[in-house]
Amino acid sequence: MNDTVVCPFCSREFYHENQSNLECPNCDRRFQKSSSGPPPWSRLAPVGFSLITLGVVAMLLNISLFLLGGLTPDSPPPPDTDPEIARSYEAGQATANLLRLGVVASSLVIYPVMIFGACRLLKGKNYFLATISCIIAAMPCSLTCLIGIPLGLWGLIMINKPDIKNSFR
Repeated sequence: MNDTVVCPFCSREFYHENQSNLECPNCDRRFQKSSSGPPPWSRLAPVGFSLITLGVVAMLLNISLFLLGGLTPDSPPPPDTDPEIARSYEAGQATANLLRLGVVASSLVIYPVMIFGACRLLKGKNYFLATISCIIAAMPCSLTCLIGIPLGLWGLIMINKPDIKNSFR
């Protein structure tokens, strides 16, 4: 006798023989017939949404700090400064501007990767990218690291639980 079952991963309905171990023809995921309820990776929703929020806030914070720092004119050295020291002072200001630009450029690369990884984490896909997302959150790349370090560690602990890790596609 054929029964109808709904895949807990992709929500597709399909027919099957009376078996306890099933494989969805749509997403090729294996699951138990007796297992009801949401898939294990759905417990990662708080971590995923927090990572997305953190990525957006960190990116906006880095851009705003660059704009605020970039809008302030370079201050000239004091008038009675030796010319060689004045050149060093100007070179230091140029270096600071390059560093600020580097931080913004890196945040425009790093944080979108973190946000995309968090989206994959929410869907239970791509374990590698979900792990990278948690590692990026734990890196002290921004002023948000006070929140990012515990959040990234929490995410790493959660996605390395055996039942959650095995449910990723």
